[in-house]
Amino acid sequence: MRVDRGEMQIQELAEGPRPFRALYEHWERHQWSPFEIDFSTDGASFAALDEPTRDGLVLVFAHRFHAEFNVAALLAPFLLAAPDYEMQLLLATQVADEHRHIESVLRVYSDVFAVEGGIAAVKALADAQLDPVAAALYAALEGVVRPLEASRDEDGFLRAIVAYHLIGEGSIGRANQNFVAAQFERVGSFPGLREAQRLAVRDEVRHIGIGVSYARRRLTRDGARARALIEEIVDGFQALGDSLLEDAAPGVLADFAGAYGAEPATLWAEVLHQLRLRLRSIGLSHAGRESRITLRP
Repeated sequence: MRVDRGEMQIQELAEGPRPFRALYEHWERHQWSPFEIDFSTDGASFAALDEPTRDGLVLVFAHRFHAEFNVAALLAPFLLAAPDYEMQLLLATQVADEHRHIESVLRVYSDVFAVEGGIAAVKALADAQLDPVAAALYAALEGVVRPLEASRDEDGFLRAIVAYHLIGEGSIGRANQNFVAAQFERVGSFPGLREAQRLAVRDEVRHIGIGVSYARRRLTRDGARARALIEEIVDGFQALGDSLLEDAAPGVLADFAGAYGAEPATLWAEVLHQLRLRLRSIGLSHAGRESRITLRP
């Protein structure tokens, strides 16, 4: 069995007697600033790369910018719909984290990629590289979260938590981080990028812990009803992912392979592996059945 340190940390945070308090205290103890990271070596390493490798690294950070920018914007409905003070407090810390991550990415663009013009220039560059696969995933996530603005019931909140914290950050984000870290090692000396990623991953493990803790609480309280809601979102996500992988244009698939150092099918397999870990964290096992994940006690 593969050992996933992030999985172990999530379990440690979520399984204690007061998981929500533990997550908040973890946030208070682990503050950091994107302005304290030294990117000077990274800038020199980036300038020395050949053009295809530079383009691949820029594409990785275009994906990273969109991920941080979009998820930061989607946290407002969660704050409005939080069912209690504990969740509201944790989500408020996550809002701060996500905007810190945006600032970290902006520093990479300015100090490593030599892009001037601040967030407007970076967003324009990243938007020009937005591919149909990423666009479809963001649209699907927004489709689950935005209804919280109009209807703040707990079932809608659980759906949004599963889509955002367990799938968006907990599966897609974790898989992306694993491949990006390996790519940094392959292409050159990037100590600043590695440190920024380490710090962001530590935050995101805590964010996943928020989702895991809430989903565990709902499963304990509501049993079959909560489980059916989780299964609905998970099955819909896997069907979407299978379809996107099957229908993606060859050029998009080639760009992914070049940027991440792995074929898209391998990336998708890692996403599903991370999803299985998240389901196990909330107390559900899985069994593969054709293109679906079927949950069982």
